[in-house]
Amino acid sequence: HLFTVGGWRQKTPTPVTNVTIQGASGVVLKMRKADYTKRPWYKFSEWRHVFSILNATQVTLRDVTLREAGGDGIEVTFASDVKIDNVVSEYNYRQGMSVISTTGLLVTNSTFRYTSGVAPEAGVDIEPDKPSYKLQNIIFRNCTFNGNNGNGLTMFLREQEAGVSAPASILAEDCRMYDNKMVGIRVATDPVPHKPAFPSGTITFKRNTVWGNQLSALRIDDHPPNPPYAHVYFEDIVIHSPSPNHTIVPVWVQSCRKAKYFKEPSGGVTFSNVVVHDTINRPFLSLVHWGNPKCSAINIAGTFQVYNKFGCHADLGADLASRNVSVKFRCQQ
Repeated sequence: HLFTVGGWRQKTPTPVTNVTIQGASGVVLKMRKADYTKRPWYKFSEWRHVFSILNATQVTLRDVTLREAGGDGIEVTFASDVKIDNVVSEYNYRQGMSVISTTGLLVTNSTFRYTSGVAPEAGVDIEPDKPSYKLQNIIFRNCTFNGNNGNGLTMFLREQEAGVSAPASILAEDCRMYDNKMVGIRVATDPVPHKPAFPSGTITFKRNTVWGNQLSALRIDDHPPNPPYAHVYFEDIVIHSPSPNHTIVPVWVQSCRKAKYFKEPSGGVTFSNVVVHDTINRPFLSLVHWGNPKCSAINIAGTFQVYNKFGCHADLGADLASRNVSVKFRCQQ
C-alpha cells in the first residue's frame, strides 16, 4: 500500500487511534496502475491500495484525490469511527473504495469514479469476508459514484449470518449514481455452496438520483424475504435515462439467480416514492426471474411515480396476495 493507517492484528494488537490525514486544494496521491499490470516486472495483485485503514479508530481523511491504485483507492478493515470527507478516488484498479469491516464509517461529499482493471470494478464495494466482520453505522452522504466499469455502489453480503453477525446498518442518502457500465445500486446476497447465509439489520437508500447506467438502476439479487434477515428500503429515489437496452428493466428484484444454493425467492424490499423517467416500452419494475413464475419475489411493497410515453406497467408475476406483494404506481404518459 502507499499508506497504511494501523496494521494487521497479529502485528498491531492495539488499534491505532486518533489519526488525521488532511490534504489541500490540488493534492493528489497517485500510484502507478499501468505499471502494475506489466508482467513479469510485477506479479498479479489487486491489493496495492492508496490507503489501507486497518485495525484503527478515530481516523479522518479529507481534502485529497487518490488516483491509479493497483487495488483500491481506500480499503477499510477492522476500523471504527472513520470519517472521509471531500475525497476523490478515481482511476483505480479494483475499487474506488472497499468496506470490509467497520463500526462507524461516515463518508461525505466524496466521489468514486472511473474504476477499471479487475472485478468488481465498483465505485464502492461493501463486502465482508467472514461472519465476524461488522457492517455497522455505515453512512454515505452527498457522494457520487460514476463512470465505473462495474456498479456504482454495490454490496455483496453473502458471508454475513443473521444471529451470528452483528446486525448491518447501512445508509446512502443524497447521492448520485450515474454512467456506470453495470448497475447504479446493487444489493447482492449471492449465496455460495458451503453456506447460504444472510445478514440481519437494515439497508437504506434515501433521496438518491440514478441515471445513465448500462444495466438496471436498482437491482437486488437473491435477498432473503423474511425476518430476521435485513430489510432493504428505497425512499425518494429518482431514476432517469435508465439502460438503453430494452430487455433491462430499471428496477429488478431477482430471485433464483443461484438456485443451486438458494431456492427461496428474493424479497424483503420496500420502495417508497420511487420516480422513474423512461423512454422505452418496458416494465419499470420486475419481480420475476426471466419469466419464471416459480422465482417471483415475495414480501415487496412499493409506491412509484412513472413517466413513460408508452404507458406504464410492471412485471409482478401472479398470486400477489399470497406472495405479500403490494405495488402501487401513478402513470404519466
